[in-house]
Amino acid sequence: MNNEKTECIMFGNKVQLDKCVTTSITVNGAETVLQNKIEYLSVPLEETLSKKSFIAKKCKVAAFNLHNIRKIRNSLSQKAAKQIVFSLVISHLDYVNAILINLLAKRIYPFQRIQNQAAKFILMRNCSDSNTDALKELHWLPIKWRTVFKVLRMAFKCVNNQPRLPSRNFC
Repeated sequence: MNNEKTECIMFGNKVQLDKCVTTSITVNGAETVLQNKIEYLSVPLEETLSKKSFIAKKCKVAAFNLHNIRKIRNSLSQKAAKQIVFSLVISHLDYVNAILINLLAKRIYPFQRIQNQAAKFILMRNCSDSNTDALKELHWLPIKWRTVFKVLRMAFKCVNNQPRLPSRNFC
């Protein structure tokens, strides 16, 4: 065990965590202090598992990239715009999105807002145009259903012993 890199965290709701008096654990003679937040595979995990920091981090990067792409939109075809948006924006919304399943709508809303902006951006629509129409025209599922679809697709492939390669058709 590498004591320099070892982190530990205790998960629970606020009431449970307030009852806990443990502040550190000792393994192989090395003491490790409990953290409020750790990062595992670039996913920040908070002690209450609210996923606020993960959502904020991914939305910040995706929004920044979308903002930068806007500067060159007039020089791009719709197909090129869609490819760039997928690689620089949607990829951040899709990263480990299985952890978003069963979250409250208000938690997922920042992702949905960016997806709506990206769809309108690709189609060169105004802010006041319908989000639903833009998503339908691009054949995109809303974030909530997109995450469910991806998890169900992965489960189907596991059950049917199929390779788990990413699909390029459903986006």
